[in-house]
Amino acid sequence: EREKQFAFTRHYVSSPWVVFARKDSPFISSLDALEGKTIAVEKGYAVKQRLEQAFPAIHLVEVERTYDALEAVVTHQADAYVGNLTNGLFVIKEYRFDNVMVVAPTPFGNHDNAMAVRSDWPALASLIDKGLAAMTAEERSAISQKWGAVDVMPRIDYALVWKIMTVVVGVLMIFLYWNRRLAREVVTRKKTESALLSAKAFAEALNHELQSKQRQLETIIDNLPAVFFTKDAQGRLSMVNHYFSEALGISHAAAIGKTDRDIFLPEVAEAIIARDKQIIESGLALTFEERILHNDGCQRDYLTTKVPLKDDRGVVYGLMGIATDVTALKTLQQELIRTRDAAEAANKAKSTFISNMSHEIRTPMNAIIGMAYLLQTDASLNAKQLDKVNKIAVSANHLLSIINDILDLSKIDAGKMTLECQPFALNDIIQNLRLMFDERMETKGLRLITEIEHVPEYLLGDQTRISQMLINYLSNALKFSEQGDIVLKVNVVGETADAWRIRFEVRDTGIGLSEEQKTRLFKDFEQADGSTTRRYGGTGLGLSINGRLAELMQGEVGVESTLGEGSSFWFTALLGKTASSQAQETSQLEVGESAKAQLKRLHSGKRILIAEDDEFNRMVAEALLIDTGLQIAFAVNGKEAVEKLFAGSFDLVLMDLQMPEMDGFEATRTIRQRTEFAKLPIIAMTANAFKEDSEACLQAGMNDHLAKPVNPERLFATLCRWLGQGA
Repeated sequence: EREKQFAFTRHYVSSPWVVFARKDSPFISSLDALEGKTIAVEKGYAVKQRLEQAFPAIHLVEVERTYDALEAVVTHQADAYVGNLTNGLFVIKEYRFDNVMVVAPTPFGNHDNAMAVRSDWPALASLIDKGLAAMTAEERSAISQKWGAVDVMPRIDYALVWKIMTVVVGVLMIFLYWNRRLAREVVTRKKTESALLSAKAFAEALNHELQSKQRQLETIIDNLPAVFFTKDAQGRLSMVNHYFSEALGISHAAAIGKTDRDIFLPEVAEAIIARDKQIIESGLALTFEERILHNDGCQRDYLTTKVPLKDDRGVVYGLMGIATDVTALKTLQQELIRTRDAAEAANKAKSTFISNMSHEIRTPMNAIIGMAYLLQTDASLNAKQLDKVNKIAVSANHLLSIINDILDLSKIDAGKMTLECQPFALNDIIQNLRLMFDERMETKGLRLITEIEHVPEYLLGDQTRISQMLINYLSNALKFSEQGDIVLKVNVVGETADAWRIRFEVRDTGIGLSEEQKTRLFKDFEQADGSTTRRYGGTGLGLSINGRLAELMQGEVGVESTLGEGSSFWFTALLGKTASSQAQETSQLEVGESAKAQLKRLHSGKRILIAEDDEFNRMVAEALLIDTGLQIAFAVNGKEAVEKLFAGSFDLVLMDLQMPEMDGFEATRTIRQRTEFAKLPIIAMTANAFKEDSEACLQAGMNDHLAKPVNPERLFATLCRWLGQGA
């Protein structure tokens, strides 16, 4: 920059670049010590650029003159000044900057001093050069002594000292600099060599591990019990496993590079190619079943999964497939389906057989029990005759209970047993049980004691089934006890937000059970005493049914017994919570005068039509209803029932289901087609006693269902209720 402004003479004296600082400054040995410090430099000198390049951490402040730089150091505006030794010493001496001294050399060498004149006076510079050239060595020395020497201490030529020190320090600094640089290079080289060795070792270890993993993966793939393969985007095989070669009869080497057209029959290959194209274009995995026709004519079923292979950019470059041979599984599945269908058919045949047997048994049972009931109410019988009739009735009811138990067990086995969920009063069950057992227990000298402990008065569940379970337990207690008390205990053992867990227990003083006998209880058709010389009768179905019903009620059954000291049979049931008003309303439906008396008082003179094909059942029905005041007409089949109904006027129909010419279902549907009979009460009275039979009756258009053998009181109550609602 100065060369643009001035014309310079030839150099007449040289001096080094050094560091000037205050005498009270911390020790400074080199420019490295000035990192982060403020250094003054003169404008126009190349030393500024050299400092910026070599020491970027130093903060530089440019000034116009040497004087300004030294003044900045003296006034603490700068920590040091990097300048020419000759100029700096001259200014220090001229302006008496006594607190400033040379503190360190620089690596920038010497500065050649020259004289400057105006750039437009080059002739003057030439004249000065001639004058300088004519000077002797002594004259040049005198100039240096005059402009470059500064006496810091008396009698000491500090300029010379500083020159020597500068040279020595410069040489030392250069030596130290290069030594340090060399040491750094050595350390860096060692580190680099060590890093290279470590990287090489790591790369070798990684490569070894990758090769090991590759071999491991290939071993796994090759031993998969399924066909494995990969293909490129053109459908060429790039990898196959041993199972692929074995299944398709082609070696590994022969398969690589082949397409499906090279391996499979044309129609098979085209189907595979079309599906592969779909997967590659969509980029989505696909799982499917396929049947492959092999070249040897053998067909195999496969469960195949194909997955698109994508690169880092998400571009599909091929696909991977794994196909499991499920031919044997499909064959087994078909066999299981055939077995299931056969089992369902057998179960349906069993259900049909039981239903038919139930109907065939219940039909004559209805006549037997009905006739026994009529004879029991016949006042003309003497005591001996009445005793025989009572025995007939007891035996018939016992037979009916066995039939009911068998039917219940069959329904549970078939999964057709469903529980009612209606509000009921626990006290109603207790009172009914007392009516059934008090007299019988008194006959044997026993006493029934009930213990109800903090049980809600009203519950939600199947009152009939709970009563049935308690009857089973109480019947056994009565059968096996000869003296003492039989205790019926009911208590709460758990509670949820909407239900109570109730425990029912029947405790007796009977013969008790051994440990071996207890293990056989609650199993189908098992009894504690199965010998032919057993003292007590029974089928063993009651306890089995109790176990099944308790399970349906989300409960359990159990027994605690000691041989010779009695037994305690119990079950638990989850019963819903209910408002008392609901249960009261339900229980109050059966409160009041007898159903027969109520029927006679309210509906005497009304006409009912009974469709029944069995002569004995017609006789029983007529005998039961003859003194109720009702007018009765009979039809021997469904067709005759329809004709009589259309020809006459009736208030209610009792309809059997299985009848010749036209059954009860078809007859009911025919009747309902006439609008004038839309509200006519039609009640099924049939030996078809299953729940599905009851539902079928309602679907056909009937209003209610009575199972044979018909309980007379229930018959009277049902007629009373529906005659009150008829048209």
